[in-house]
Amino acid sequence: MKYDFTLDMRERRSHTMILKKIAPGSAVLEMGCATGIMTKYMSGVLGCRVVVCDVDAEALKTARRYADGCWQGDLETMGWADEFAGMRFDYILCADVLEHLRDPGAVLERTAGLLKEEGSVLLSMPNIAHDSVVYGLLQNRFEYTGVGLLDRTHLRFYTYPSLIKLCLDAGYSPVEEDAVYMEAKPPTGLPNQVTRRQYGRVFQFVFELKKTSHVREKGIAVVRKIKEYPDDQRG
Repeated sequence: MKYDFTLDMRERRSHTMILKKIAPGSAVLEMGCATGIMTKYMSGVLGCRVVVCDVDAEALKTARRYADGCWQGDLETMGWADEFAGMRFDYILCADVLEHLRDPGAVLERTAGLLKEEGSVLLSMPNIAHDSVVYGLLQNRFEYTGVGLLDRTHLRFYTYPSLIKLCLDAGYSPVEEDAVYMEAKPPTGLPNQVTRRQYGRVFQFVFELKKTSHVREKGIAVVRKIKEYPDDQRG
């Protein structure tokens, strides 16, 4: 299936970064679980209680083997919110999910009702301002692909400022900002203003969010780990 991959916790990728933030024994809601690769790790290795949601009924047949509950359907119908209304979660995962929705802000906002007051949303989001996309535009190229930044199933695109706005508008504030990096080879002759843009090498943003009301009450300061120009980092 499209979103099958081998989980190697030694690699620095969005899924492993998210999994490393989850405390053992936690209650987790995983949005867009696909075949349950992350589900299996959380349940089997971390001993978490995980419930899952996905639009793909076939993929969910596999994921539900590792889950304590599941819901199948379009996330934007909000049926998952009714299905799990009596539950409260330590973590809600949106790993490479929100960009596939027509109104990701509405879905993100709705998660707050299922999250414990001190709980976290862990999300990853592609960066449409990555160098590879910008270099392509400079050569009149913007071509959709099967996977990646320009996955043809992506309906919404975000840069760092617009992702921050999405979170804030949904009632969440970042408490940790991190990223996955990927270098792209520039065409010859480009000035430094283009080849050394802020966040140009960020392939995906990886955020931990908490409810803004909780952040303000507890005075939580954001931890910013993103390197603007990660010359020595390759992934």
